[in-house]
Order: sequence, then C-alpha cells, then structure tokens
Amino acid sequence: MSAALTNISWKEKKPIMQEQKEIALDAALPLHAPIADAPAPVEALYESPDNSRLSIKLSNVLLILSLLLVGSLLVNFAQWLRRPTMIVVDRTAEGNRVTSINDVHYGQTDAVAVGPERITDADKMYLASQYVQLVYGIDPSTRGKDLEKALRMMVPDSAIKLMTYLKQQQILERQKSEKWQSVWTKQDVSVDPRDHYLVHIIGQQDITKVINNQVLTERHQLSLDVKLVADPQGRADRNMRNGVLIAGYTYKELPAQTSAGVTSTTSTTTTTEQP
Repeated sequence: MSAALTNISWKEKKPIMQEQKEIALDAALPLHAPIADAPAPVEALYESPDNSRLSIKLSNVLLILSLLLVGSLLVNFAQWLRRPTMIVVDRTAEGNRVTSINDVHYGQTDAVAVGPERITDADKMYLASQYVQLVYGIDPSTRGKDLEKALRMMVPDSAIKLMTYLKQQQILERQKSEKWQSVWTKQDVSVDPRDHYLVHIIGQQDITKVINNQVLTERHQLSLDVKLVADPQGRADRNMRNGVLIAGYTYKELPAQTSAGVTSTTSTTTTTEQP
C-alpha cells in the first residue's frame, strides 16, 4: 500500500516538475523576443567605363596642375633669393630711369638705346684704338704685359707672325737697350665705308730714347689700317668684350711737323704687322 502511494506521488510530482521547468525557461526568455530578419540579397554595382576614363583624365589634369604650381613656387622662391646682377640706370635731369635689369630691357631713352646684340662700329673702333695704343704707346715698366695683352687681342696665327717678326728684327731688344719711351696720341678713327671690318687710324707717336748717353726724341705721324674679324667666342675678355679680333694691320708714315729738339721722319713705305 505504501509502495503504491509512493508511485502515485512520484507520478503526480513529475508533471509538476516539468511544468516548473518550462515556467523557468519562459521566465529566462523575454516575453516578446525579436525574430532575426532574413539577410537581404547582395546587389553588385558596376561603374560606367566612360566615368572611369573621365575620372582618370581629371586625376591626371590635377596632377599636372599641382606640378606646375609647385614649379612656379620654386621659381618664384629662387627669384626672390637671387639679387639683380646688373641694373642699367639712365640718369638725366628729369630723373633716373631703369633701362635694363638682368638682360631684361625696358625700352630706350634719349641717352641709352637697348636693342638686339650686334657688333657696332663703336666696338670695332674702340678695339682697334686700344690695340694700337698698346703697340705704339711704350711704357718700359709695363711693356711686356702690354704686348701680351695686344697679342691676346689678335687672331692666333697673326699673333705668332707678329712675335716672329719682332724676334727676327730684334725690335724689343733694341727698344729695351735704348730705353724707349713713347706717347701715342690718337687723332682720327673711322670705319671704312666699303669694308666694315677695316678701321683707319691716324695718330702721332712721340719717342724718347737714349743712345750713347744722349737723349733723343722722334715724332712719327702714322696712318694705320687695322683689319678685324668676328671672334667665334663672341664678347669675351680677350677682345675686351667687343666681339672682334685683330687679323693684322698695315701702316705708313706721313709727314710730321718738327719742333725744337724733335726729329721728324717721313716715309711712305707700307709694312704689315710692324710696330
């Protein structure tokens, strides 16, 4: 009897326990638990080829513009750091006017004209005059340097011929032993109208020398024809930045006026490259 009661009580208790377990599980879950939505279908998106090409072109344009901007900034910065190396200012009574800055020309004035590079008659006459001054103006203290400078102003072949002539005739040795001094006075310079690279120079050379302990003076009236050629190096130091070289010269002696203590010599012989 007791066993039957025990079995009945266990059978009665089993549904009660099952019900309590289900209640406990329900209590652990929310009353209205959301239900997860199903994943949306994935859609593939493709860009138009025309849009892609346009984007690439725009990117390239932006890159080029950026490079140009950076380059412009660098150039401006370099210009800001660099100071002008040459400024040409025309000073007049009306005021000062800048005509050139770093080879950038700003027009002309009454006194200064700016134009394209070319060798002018003034360049030719100046170089020829300086050359003759170095050859015929004798200063014993600077004679060697003067002749060296004159030789640099000549075409190399002509310079060699002149030095050979001076050595063969022993002209430099005689001038040194007789203590020559001379003053060259330029009287007239002109460019030949038929040959624009031929310069005519007329001048006077007054020579003082010592022979047998006697001081002698001589006066020579000379007419020279100086032939020029364009220098391949352009305006360089060797041509005193005039753009031409001396190819050679000829001279003849003209009648000169005499004065007390001065001996005048007259000759019509024409000699090439002889000082």
